[in-house]
Amino acid sequence: MRIVTPEEAALAVRSRDRVWVQAAAAAPQRLLAALTERHDELQGVEMIQLHTEGAAPYVDARYARSFHTSALFVGPNVRDAVAEGQADYLPIFLSEVPNLFRSGAVPLDVALVQVSPPDAHGYCSLGVSVEASCAAVQNARRVIAQVNPNMPRTHGDGLLHVSDIDLGVEVDDPIPEVAPAPLTPAARAIGIHCAALIEDGATLQMGIGAIPDAVLAALGITATWASTPRCSPTAPWTSSRRGSSPAPASTPTPARWWPASSWAPAASTTSSTTTRWWRCSTPPMSTTPP
Repeated sequence: MRIVTPEEAALAVRSRDRVWVQAAAAAPQRLLAALTERHDELQGVEMIQLHTEGAAPYVDARYARSFHTSALFVGPNVRDAVAEGQADYLPIFLSEVPNLFRSGAVPLDVALVQVSPPDAHGYCSLGVSVEASCAAVQNARRVIAQVNPNMPRTHGDGLLHVSDIDLGVEVDDPIPEVAPAPLTPAARAIGIHCAALIEDGATLQMGIGAIPDAVLAALGITATWASTPRCSPTAPWTSSRRGSSPAPASTPTPARWWPASSWAPAASTTSSTTTRWWRCSTPPMSTTPP
């Protein structure tokens, strides 16, 4: 990985390139701004993306000759452009997007991503947005990364070695956050009904929006999700039994959640194939990852 300025990195994108933009809060805003500034020099660059937080300046109608956006998910920053015919919506299941790149059906010239700084072994992390970006960086001809110490470090398939990154741009920018909206009475009522369907020992995969927030509120959870281990557990969280109606909590008890697999639980609380989240009313013994 060669460290350059955003302007120098943007020079690696050529006319008629197909460019992947990392999704959600990981969209590399400095790189996108620098690339858009080159609109007079470029023609027919295709930008492929899912939902991205922050600005998407390349969808501006003034730059239609330079950039065309193919959105696999229509978020607020491209919705008007799609409605006006300045950008396209390509309907596809999220799980099928990586195969577009791996199969060669949609070859990528450039992947624009944002990563954590490399560790002692040279591995960066794609952080909060791995989804299709992992396949994108594995198959793009050129990988350009915005290296940000504020990007949370996540493990698994989202690790990327510096030798696989062509150009890096060092920044120190905050990662975008979306505050939950106040719950309406209707949302709270829906949350109560949904929470009553959740069985003891259930594993919850929560989406975004008012209804998932309302379900968590009905279960009495205002959680700070963390993967930092070494909690001093009191008891595993158990959801309401099917058919019961949990009372909506006007002031839910704040809780931190920790993976049961990060410490040695009793044999009856977990199995080799199940990871449960434990609600801890006591402070963690350590807030430093091992």
